[in-house]
Amino acid sequence: MMSLRKIFECDWIVLALVGLVILLSALIHCDAGAQRLRKAPIPENQLTPQTRVWLARGMVSEAGWLAERDHAAIAHTLARRWQARRERWPGVTFEQIIRHYCAGFYLKESALDPRQLWVRQLNLDGFQPAAWPRNVRWDKHLIWWRQVLQRVDQFAEGQLHDPCRGQSWHWGGLMDTPEGRMERIDCGDTKNVFYTLVPKGAPNGSSVDSQRVVYRLRGSEGLSALQER
Repeated sequence: MMSLRKIFECDWIVLALVGLVILLSALIHCDAGAQRLRKAPIPENQLTPQTRVWLARGMVSEAGWLAERDHAAIAHTLARRWQARRERWPGVTFEQIIRHYCAGFYLKESALDPRQLWVRQLNLDGFQPAAWPRNVRWDKHLIWWRQVLQRVDQFAEGQLHDPCRGQSWHWGGLMDTPEGRMERIDCGDTKNVFYTLVPKGAPNGSSVDSQRVVYRLRGSEGLSALQER
């Protein structure tokens, strides 16, 4: 028969092992949470459901449904632009950056072309946009739309790789002409062309002051400022 001393010793060993497992589990969860916070390009409070759908609309508007690399590059470029703008205008939101940079998002509804209109009507619930073309099946595109929304969630969680490696500040089509200090960079096989900004005074870069591109940002808290785009 086991002595009381041995019974107590076994109990302490079991309790110690259980405690060790709990501690290791907690450390793993804390490390995962810390990695998520380090990787997340945008704070959680800036990624409301409404902001997420605007980002997804921007991906579709600028690159179509299936251009995953473009979608990632666009999201990270917009995040970089938001981080830079908020240093001077702390009240600016990520949604404002999206809506004032992506094509057509800053226009009144009456000024939109048919494609811009149905893009603006894409929604989190997956309902068919009212302006959707009658001769195009929505069910197939709904699958693609949900994949774009999932891509936005991956971006929010810091799980969407930046193909431009932190260098992009602008993008445009092949027909667009870069201005000022914009210089083309390689982000892989993308539909759009992505650009970095050459430092002022660099040999191959002209001063952005001579070719400034500006737009008006209207935000909450009475924010109104001219900014380089």
